[in-house]
Amino acid sequence: MNIREQKHRFLLTIKSLIKRLLPPTFLFLIQNPHIPRRYLRARLNIIHIKASPRSPFKKAPRIGYLRGIDFYEGSSLISTLAFAMYDYRQRHGVYPNLLKPRYFDEKLFKSKFFMEMKVPESGNKLLTSSFIPGDLRNSISVAKVIWHSPIAKLPRNNEVMPGDYLLKANHGAGMFKKIRYPLREDELVSLEDTCEKWLRNKFGLTTGEWWYSTFQKEILIEEQVGRSEDNAISWHFYTFDGIIGLIVAHRKFESDWLGEFSLFDEHFEILAYPKVRRPVKDICLTQDTKSQLKRYASLIGSQFRFVRVDFLVDDNQKIYLGELTFCPGNAINLFLTDELQAYLGSLWSQ
Repeated sequence: MNIREQKHRFLLTIKSLIKRLLPPTFLFLIQNPHIPRRYLRARLNIIHIKASPRSPFKKAPRIGYLRGIDFYEGSSLISTLAFAMYDYRQRHGVYPNLLKPRYFDEKLFKSKFFMEMKVPESGNKLLTSSFIPGDLRNSISVAKVIWHSPIAKLPRNNEVMPGDYLLKANHGAGMFKKIRYPLREDELVSLEDTCEKWLRNKFGLTTGEWWYSTFQKEILIEEQVGRSEDNAISWHFYTFDGIIGLIVAHRKFESDWLGEFSLFDEHFEILAYPKVRRPVKDICLTQDTKSQLKRYASLIGSQFRFVRVDFLVDDNQKIYLGELTFCPGNAINLFLTDELQAYLGSLWSQ
């Protein structure tokens, strides 16, 4: 055996001894030094915020509301914040400034942990209508839910009228399918398998979108808004204390969740920048519908410092409230330019 082979065997022996003697957690941290640094950064942020005279840690949330700092207990708050901050840096190139946030996504990120959320309504597609103010209840509604259940056993053909529907999970994003009753037996089996996966999905829990875990996960079937052959445009209104800062038209597809989207200012004037990959086609809103959408968005949005209010509009210009989104894009809105990030951030009083 030559000297090189002896040194190699010696090093292998030492590594084997280290693995046997050191606790697995300690060994993992040695092999991944970036993890303690992330944890330390998150912990220092929490220490600074706790030391603030107006620290949110010094008061309890209102009855019926929770914050991330209430939901994540003990060390799970630090570890979740650390992971979420790292994810933010991977996408934006910098860590979010939690002490003096300026940009929209920074404030959005901070809100996940420190803003009060109404629970169990926030994020729950089955409870969206609860956010419609009393004076609007005769003017606007939500798409009709014909069935919902916490069990992934879909209704059979004799229980549902023939037609086009949307199959969804009531929590999170990206969990939807267009379906048409009657369904073949193999389609039912495949869809129920998909629904099982949706129900097991702990959407957002590890990255700070904790409110999706405050209510029972369910599957729902909803009547489709608009023509069956089309994918409806969802109109997103970014509202700050009821003031509209941005309007986005978004048409998504099962095969391409990003789909088509176009950006407008608060007057429905299309923004030339940023350039989008695929703008939305065939927008057919009347001036009266645009005025109504802005009015509804302002009234619903005035209940919150920030919320994105989403609408659907059918072929007869009837408006439906789609959902309220409290952390669009999970604070990774890379389609927003620096100018838009700064502008929207300036509208948000935290």
